[in-house]
Amino acid sequence: MSESSDPIPEIVASGREVVTEDVEPLWFHLMHGRSTAQETATRARMLMETANATPVANWGLSSLYAITFRGVPAAVDVSVAHELWRRHVCEYQADPAAWDRNYYQRMVIDFAKRHGTERARAFGGKLVASGELRDADVAAALAMDKDVE
Repeated sequence: MSESSDPIPEIVASGREVVTEDVEPLWFHLMHGRSTAQETATRARMLMETANATPVANWGLSSLYAITFRGVPAAVDVSVAHELWRRHVCEYQADPAAWDRNYYQRMVIDFAKRHGTERARAFGGKLVASGELRDADVAAALAMDKDVE
């Protein structure tokens, strides 16, 4: 992909929200040999570091970066990661509010596993204050996982 046709710098400069339609071409270009793993990792990192992204778009960028930043991934690994991300995109498009709630509840559960219930409850409180979750969502997340101490 020539630098002049690369939309990533324009997206970054605009400061607009990155959406799945911005991320999909990165996957496509990698899978079809139109960009290298290094180029793809650089573009994904640029979007993750400098632009606002929807959680599902960020998930796609993070997945793409994770499989490309160390070198050339196997085609099957790229295909599997892309398919997994596309499933998340479909779930998000079907019910964005439910997908977001599940995404943030998973964050609370993962945080609780690493840091314990009380700290996770405090973290969840920050998500409530920012409008990402409701108190009931945090309580439900902590009740979902029996492995949380």
